[in-house]
Amino acid sequence: MKEHVSEIVRFEDVGKAFRKNGTPLPVLENIRVGVEEGTFTTFIGPSGCGK
Repeated sequence: MKEHVSEIVRFEDVGKAFRKNGTPLPVLENIRVGVEEGTFTTFIGPSGCGK
């Protein structure tokens, strides 16, 4: 059983869209990320990818 650990950062319902020929192109929808206390979290990807 996992001990309850509080989140110190939380993102909910996050989305990202780019424009292609003037039309929105959704690449992420309704993302939820929680960072718990005492953990190490990173987002990686190439420059310009929308991190």
